[in-house]
Amino acid sequence: MDTVVAIFRHYAIPVLSLGLGLAGCWWLATRRNVVEAVFSSFKEAANAKTASPNTRASFKALRALLREYGVKALEDELAAGGLVKDGMLTTGTKPFNLFARIGAAEMSQPEMAASNALLGEAGSRFVVCCNRAENDEHWQSSAPEWVGKASMSQRHRFLTVRDLDWRWFNAVSFGIGGGDELRRAITRMEEVLATAKAFAKADGWSSNVGFFFHVYPHNSVQSFHLHIVDLDVTGPTYEVMKYKNIPAEEVLAVLRAEAAGQP
Repeated sequence: MDTVVAIFRHYAIPVLSLGLGLAGCWWLATRRNVVEAVFSSFKEAANAKTASPNTRASFKALRALLREYGVKALEDELAAGGLVKDGMLTTGTKPFNLFARIGAAEMSQPEMAASNALLGEAGSRFVVCCNRAENDEHWQSSAPEWVGKASMSQRHRFLTVRDLDWRWFNAVSFGIGGGDELRRAITRMEEVLATAKAFAKADGWSSNVGFFFHVYPHNSVQSFHLHIVDLDVTGPTYEVMKYKNIPAEEVLAVLRAEAAGQP
């Protein structure tokens, strides 16, 4: 009997494990093929997945969908639009990717010099950016041509990163590779929030400040930008954008849960 058990352990269990492993790979490949067959792009699949991406649950769902669809497929999708080349965000003018250009110092906003001076040493990794002057000026406007276009608040700024790695273009792909990449993403996100909070305080904002991301594809610019919004002086555009304003703390909570192996 001992001999039979030993033979079973030596031959049958590895074969069974291999079979289960192959079955798992087949299932994942089939699922990915189904998603790709139904939708022509991750953007299309994600739009169908959720219309209100401002909650922890919806953010988790979009990241799960990205893993199912394929991270490389999203990279290729962005590359096809000229936004990514060799794993990095492009910084030319066609397409014009605003925050990537500012992060790479391909363009500057001289009017933000004093604000960026407030970042101190963090300025080597981050840049504070502003909206168009006319968008800031019309923050209170309820006119149709300005609602959804004007700044969300009397005080509305953006924080971008100098790192042009394409996976930092949007929260949907932060640390998506897991492991050390995910742990580094958590550390950076913690620093992003600390830097944004310190900036708002140093710049004399109210104590009621919101920090938001717009998750791809429910965003308008394909490069990292954290919205910093003074919630004591919001305008009509803030109300219109609420459906896609996911708090940065919720994004960070999802990353931490993934790192801890939580469902």
